[in-house]
Amino acid sequence: MSMNPHKRLRRGHMIAAATAALVIGAAGGAFAVDNCEKNCGLSRALLRDREQNEMKLAARSDETAREERRYGRPALRDEPTKAFFVRGGYTPFASGAGLADGKGALLFSGGYRSRISQTLPLSLEAEVAFQRDRDTIILGLGQEEATRRAISGLVSLRYDGFKFGRFTPYFSGGMGPAQVKSRLDDGVTPIEDSNIELAYQARVGVAYPLSKKIAVEAGYRLLGATNDDIKTHTAEIGLNYRF
Repeated sequence: MSMNPHKRLRRGHMIAAATAALVIGAAGGAFAVDNCEKNCGLSRALLRDREQNEMKLAARSDETAREERRYGRPALRDEPTKAFFVRGGYTPFASGAGLADGKGALLFSGGYRSRISQTLPLSLEAEVAFQRDRDTIILGLGQEEATRRAISGLVSLRYDGFKFGRFTPYFSGGMGPAQVKSRLDDGVTPIEDSNIELAYQARVGVAYPLSKKIAVEAGYRLLGATNDDIKTHTAEIGLNYRF
């Protein structure tokens, strides 16, 4: 029995369409393989770079956590590294002997601080300190006024210790040149004496941040000079602008 011509024509169209679909699919697969050979290497490189960046970020986070555990503080790289400061204090005690004994002296200072280590909380401070004391003494039958003034240029090494809550203790020590000037005035003929000496100091106290840039501190300062018998013990407060 012969097939209807219309059916035969329809079957031919179907066979041609299926053949065309196979040819197009094969061509598309070949193009995809060729395109992957060109671009997959780039994609793999991008994935590899992203994985390396993620590993670096994770390692940095681990290093930051170790630094926080080590110092009880945020990572040093995240803290301000420099500061301007002003300080003022009162001297309730002094040791040594002199016409003006240093007790009751006022002290004012200002300076600049910069951290010198990325792994340790160490800083160098450059500071100018001014101290003045005036006493009334009795010599013979009259009273005279004795004045002692010291201006010191000090360079100190400072260490900021472990945090206790928001409080950070600090320790520092340094030295530098100082001009110590004494004056005895009887109201008629004043007598003056001035010397350049080597001053030294030690400081200890605590700092408290009011903000990321502003911090206050309170502490104790020992200040003396090599050829001066007076050693002052000063209670002081300070204000720091950090950046």
